[in-house]
Amino acid sequence: AYKYRPPAKPYQIRWLANNQEHDYAWFIEGDMFFNGEWNYIFDNYFGSPLGLLLKYSASIEESDVWFQVKPPCDAGDEQTLRHGLISIHRISRYLSKKVYDFLRTGKSGHHECVIPTICNIDPNCETDHILEDYIGVFHWNLRINSTEMEPNKLYHPLKNWQGEDTVAPGEHGYYKGGH
Repeated sequence: AYKYRPPAKPYQIRWLANNQEHDYAWFIEGDMFFNGEWNYIFDNYFGSPLGLLLKYSASIEESDVWFQVKPPCDAGDEQTLRHGLISIHRISRYLSKKVYDFLRTGKSGHHECVIPTICNIDPNCETDHILEDYIGVFHWNLRINSTEMEPNKLYHPLKNWQGEDTVAPGEHGYYKGGH
């Protein structure tokens, strides 16, 4: 047993790591919106050898807001730690096996750190960002009317870990106070 306990991500990792039928899988959180046909995005990455495709990934130096929270992560050190916004991501079976094996050692960490960090450390794993053409709004406390949504764009509400009611826009859709 391992300590990695977010509600859905460990099941995706275990399922893909033990699945010989699929080389890649998409994970999409239930509060992610796409104003279009999902295959519009999926088809663009069909056949891509990337280990991890996600909205955003950064090191400690690049991601000042997320690392202020300092969630636990046994996967790396200050030089190798990565943060990734994985509310929608595509992961390879290869990376899923690496993450699954890591978790089975009893080590743990926040999923938005563990998955990108393990890919960052592995020389056979590459990470890239989902094309900006597909990104609509990733926003704290997102409330948007469907008539305001652009076609073929992703939308996702972000958590505000400090519980602030008013926040200022930050880079990559992040807002001061967390994501």
